[in-house]
Amino acid sequence: MIPILPFFVGLSFLGLAYEGSLSRHLPVFIMMVLIVIVGHFIWLAVLYGIGGALSGRNPSQVFRHYAPAYLTAVGTMSSAATLPLNIKVCEEEFGVDESIASFVLPLGMTINMDGTAIMQVI
Repeated sequence: MIPILPFFVGLSFLGLAYEGSLSRHLPVFIMMVLIVIVGHFIWLAVLYGIGGALSGRNPSQVFRHYAPAYLTAVGTMSSAATLPLNIKVCEEEFGVDESIASFVLPLGMTINMDGTAIMQVI
């Protein structure tokens, strides 16, 4: 399903362009996406700040690996699409055992409900 998603989005924009309403809707759409992204980064800074304070570690090392996962999540509007990428990063960059990453990451994906709530509210 994920491979055909870009075609669906592209065809939706083509339909809006054909109707002539793209010039009205696109600026609003772009503004909403930017507001959502800023909201996500504010909330992530709060969560990683709390996590860093509780663990005594610097959370900034995580942000170095976060861009591909975030772009995948925003591009597909699915946090589940980022799961294989996140497991790979945990194993290769942080040295987490595959069995632990494969168990903990899907279990912990419910924290992404915050991102969904931000998106739905905005």
